[in-house]
Amino acid sequence: MFWHKAKGNCKCSGIRRKGNCQLRKKCKLRKHRDRNQRRRIKSLPLLTALLMSVSLLGGCGTPEEGTGTEERGIEGAGEMQGADDAGGVAMGRYLEETTDLGDMLSGYNERLYCLEDGSMVITERFADFVRSGDNGVTWETDHRDWRSDMLEENVYLMSIAVSRDDTVGVIYEPEAMKAEEDNDGADADTEAADAEESDAAADEEEDSASEETAAYELKPEVMLIKPDGTQIPVDISVTEDDEYPCEIWSTEEGRMFVTTLGPNIYEVHEDGSSEVFLTVEERPQVISFLGNKMIMDGYYYDSLLIYDMEQEKYIEDEVLDDFIHENYGERSFNGGSWYDLYFFPGEDDILYLAGKKGLHRHVLGGSAMEQVIDGNLTTFNNPAYGLFDMVALDDNEFLALFSGGRLVRYVYHADVPTMPSETIIAYSLEDNTILRRAISIYQNEHPEMYVEYEIGITEDSSVTREDAIKKLNTQIMAGEGPDLLLLDGLPANSYIDKGLLLELSGFASSLNGEEALFENITEAFRTESGIYMLPCEFSIPVVIGDKACVEKLDSLEAIADIVEKLRREHPKEDLLHICSAKGIIRKFTPLCAPAWKTESGEADMQAIADYLEACRRIYEAQMEGLPEEVTEAYEEDNEDWVEWSGMTKEDDDFGIGYDPMSYLLRGNSHAIEIGSASGAYDYSDVTSILYVKGFEDVVTARIAGQCEDVFYVDTLAGINAASAHAGQAQELLRVLLGKENGKFGSFVTNRAAFEYNLLPEKPLDGSDDEIYGYWAMSDEDGNYIEKAVYWMDEAGKDTLRQWVAELKVPYIKDTVLEDAVCTEGITYIEGNQNMEETIDAIKDKISIYMAE
Repeated sequence: MFWHKAKGNCKCSGIRRKGNCQLRKKCKLRKHRDRNQRRRIKSLPLLTALLMSVSLLGGCGTPEEGTGTEERGIEGAGEMQGADDAGGVAMGRYLEETTDLGDMLSGYNERLYCLEDGSMVITERFADFVRSGDNGVTWETDHRDWRSDMLEENVYLMSIAVSRDDTVGVIYEPEAMKAEEDNDGADADTEAADAEESDAAADEEEDSASEETAAYELKPEVMLIKPDGTQIPVDISVTEDDEYPCEIWSTEEGRMFVTTLGPNIYEVHEDGSSEVFLTVEERPQVISFLGNKMIMDGYYYDSLLIYDMEQEKYIEDEVLDDFIHENYGERSFNGGSWYDLYFFPGEDDILYLAGKKGLHRHVLGGSAMEQVIDGNLTTFNNPAYGLFDMVALDDNEFLALFSGGRLVRYVYHADVPTMPSETIIAYSLEDNTILRRAISIYQNEHPEMYVEYEIGITEDSSVTREDAIKKLNTQIMAGEGPDLLLLDGLPANSYIDKGLLLELSGFASSLNGEEALFENITEAFRTESGIYMLPCEFSIPVVIGDKACVEKLDSLEAIADIVEKLRREHPKEDLLHICSAKGIIRKFTPLCAPAWKTESGEADMQAIADYLEACRRIYEAQMEGLPEEVTEAYEEDNEDWVEWSGMTKEDDDFGIGYDPMSYLLRGNSHAIEIGSASGAYDYSDVTSILYVKGFEDVVTARIAGQCEDVFYVDTLAGINAASAHAGQAQELLRVLLGKENGKFGSFVTNRAAFEYNLLPEKPLDGSDDEIYGYWAMSDEDGNYIEKAVYWMDEAGKDTLRQWVAELKVPYIKDTVLEDAVCTEGITYIEGNQNMEETIDAIKDKISIYMAE
């Protein structure tokens, strides 16, 4: 099954209605291993930052060079990294000055251009451009008649480029809105056929860019607009392999180039004619120009591709290649919206590379890569912000445009230590997005501090969970280890029992005003001796289904009763979209696991036995008479998941995840979909189901299992009681739990951030049509379903607030106990051992663990 989402969040580069990706097999948004990245994070369309209040001089240009060698560095910085103060401390660092343009920009696919008159312009697909005449200090709307006409006529701009003389090149789809309106009345069979053709084309050209076949036929046009407003239509005849033009690029001298879905790159001439300029094996996703060199990068590129346009040959650069392989080997382009690695020109043969590692400088053909800005100390390493564009300015300054209208100026300060003077350590078992955000915010607020982020199990690491925890435990027991810990996946209760975590009741009570947390959620973690851990993010268990069924799902027994009733009434229907004993056990574990331990922390074997008995009833009812093709499809989907992620979908937070599009595609509104809402968009997504024809009576509600009022803890933090930097660790924790760090869409315990996240995002195309997202899905049989996402109304917000106010019981994953219950439970449900044998086996598996 293939699905896609709005706002360009997929990594595809094709265009489907209002910027969605196409229906095709290679869309890399299909699955995400990290739940933090599975969410649609609000940071990309809407972010806020501090308003810059300093005045800066200098024009848009390139940094002046000293000797021109990399060893020398940038002039003004070259006392830069390596200059010492009297105490022998290396001095000199770039600091950030931030301007918030969120009210002027949609936060999607903007680009920043420097013009020859010294002004700057930011292009915007869904609104007017914005312009600065004072080197980026202040900005105003840049009204252009041709752009206003396009906005009025709902013409969709696919790509924009601006040369230094302010000539604009655009690729646009004049019939986009009309096609959309026409398709609104089309029947599902016609749309399914379109989707099927798209998928068939993808299968025929598996490793070719031509597989990216649009679900709707696009006929983009290309045009040049001169500074005086003269419009020059471009005659560009693409080949069948190219399909259509999709991106336009400009050199500083004003040469325009167009890339397509195929291998050909076309040069566009001033008179509107065009010709094939270069044919590449794989089409580029981003192009920059350094003098006479065209530099390209793309999904299937090992490194940057450098083409000398005068000598008509490619240039090798081993130093550059090695650097990219080591630091940006797995890079994405996010639908051409923002980049994991962005590169832009300096003076002469100097190329700058920007990404999570910071800003690096390289002379093409040179022997070194010089770090200019450390990503760990700046927004570059903040996962909340995608890098759209970056330019070099005069006076050795840089200007970077990030998602959400965040414009950051990097200014060199010779009197600031190159590295902060103090260090604290933050730890998580796996890489965590919200912690990275907090670290970035904290370090911007505290330039004197350096936060070292330790990850127990890094990506592609051979370290096991058990080995990582043993190493951490050894450090903590020795009175060492990290200052702040994310306790997800760690034996937090054991740390509390041993007195290894700092008591946080006083800290929690000090959080007032915009720092205040939901008291019912924080109090859920109170023990007899106090509060030792605080949740930052949480999810709410939900069920989607027919109102008559959903209203009765107030216990695990009730769930079993309803599934058995539905099976009697609807034989052969797929009721739960789960076709394995393992899947059933994993699905309901988060709703019930808090009941599996007594107040003293021992395993409650009777509660576990009751759980497995109810799961057996649910499994047998779901599987009774289920058609073979349903189970086969489920198994194939599991195999795809293993191929993509290395695990079955049943092991990948199966109980917490949900799939409303699959629920719609099955077409039987009496079925049940159980999962969780992890943010305001998630909530709006599932509540929008009732707007789909045939599903008007479907409702979304909270669901209970063996205990009521459960919430899932997504991020749980504590502080090492032995920390020598407890004060600084608490300040970092304050940022982690704070409003600024919580304004990115997920459900957070910070009250102010939670309310901020309920505000509607900008509609998908910047208009007032109230569509904030869009999904479509098809299966191999040609069944096809679409769903628009409408933001929750005031009644929906009140319902959500009430849900949160009632949450009392936290679910924290206990891997050892849950794995034991699942492994032995499968054997029991499949009839290979009785209940007594099952309980004894579970006791044996957890005995050593519980003793610890």
